[in-house]
Amino acid sequence: MSDPTRHLYPTERLNALSDGVIAVALTLLVVNLEFPKLPPDTTSGALWDALLDHLPHIELWVVSFFIIGVLWLIQHDVHGRQEHVDGPAVLFGLAYLASVSLLPFSIGIVAQHRSNPVSLAWFWGNVLVVGLAMSLQLYFIVRLPAEARHPALRDDAIRRKLVLLVLAVPLAAAVGIAAAPIHPHVSLWSGVPIIAASLATLRWSVAKTRASLVAVE
Repeated sequence: MSDPTRHLYPTERLNALSDGVIAVALTLLVVNLEFPKLPPDTTSGALWDALLDHLPHIELWVVSFFIIGVLWLIQHDVHGRQEHVDGPAVLFGLAYLASVSLLPFSIGIVAQHRSNPVSLAWFWGNVLVVGLAMSLQLYFIVRLPAEARHPALRDDAIRRKLVLLVLAVPLAAAVGIAAAPIHPHVSLWSGVPIIAASLATLRWSVAKTRASLVAVE
């Protein structure tokens, strides 16, 4: 039975704020791709050399765009199902957005000091905070009264699976932090396969759940 004293907040505005923060973060990634100024009479060979020298920054943009995009997809598939959440879920949702908004800054540090393991550890530490905040938000969502949860989140097995899948983000971040002293390039890419596998498994689970709910109806 639901607690009549518990105040629930509609998720529409929180989801809109989330979309806005993600959009700004993705836009700022492009700002970090500032191309060096070359004279107008630059030869084709010199321009190609400048582009090749800039490839590490483009690689960083690809990884960062992928991670932020996956974070949005996971939140959309899991947290976006709810029409209402309680106070703790809202607070951790705001903590999630605050840490996401810091990602362009962390990525800028990596762009300037990519060979320094501290920059990669800072970046993945930022992702770790994002993942933990998102996991805690989901934790409070699944603790809502059954009648306040989305039908897909009323099954214990499904809830446990979703929690474990969301925890793949901080796991990937921990791997990236551990790999930072080994090699910066390894650290940059080390967490990507874990996050990609989490996304693929999550979307398969969501599709299967939706099919099951339709079959029951």
